[in-house]
Amino acid sequence: MTERTEEEKMMQVVIDMPLGGKIRQIYPMRGLKKSRVWRGKFLALIMGTGEVERTDSDDPEKLKGALDKLVMTNPDLVIDLVFDYLPDLPRQEIEDNATDQEVADVFDRIVQMAFPLVLSLNKASMRMSL
Repeated sequence: MTERTEEEKMMQVVIDMPLGGKIRQIYPMRGLKKSRVWRGKFLALIMGTGEVERTDSDDPEKLKGALDKLVMTNPDLVIDLVFDYLPDLPRQEIEDNATDQEVADVFDRIVQMAFPLVLSLNKASMRMSL
């Protein structure tokens, strides 16, 4: 798996990743309303871990802790989020054949695709601090 360039990230390029014994296309969700609903589900699960509150949800360490707790305590919810984001994938086939690492890698990429504004804001703040 190759790391996407900044241009590919900005252009929302489809990427190929192993999942369930095959190379699958991972792509950004189309439709602002659908992506907003998905982000809402994701954030509700993160907030429900008790590791982070809305007032400190911009703290990367707390968000990472919440995500780690979610993955450890409710991996099925993470899997549901993957298939909510990529509904065209053959769920049963993937659940029968995928490794935990494949799902983790795909989920990580989905989160990057689902929150492109965070990437843009981080880059902008880094440029401003130079």
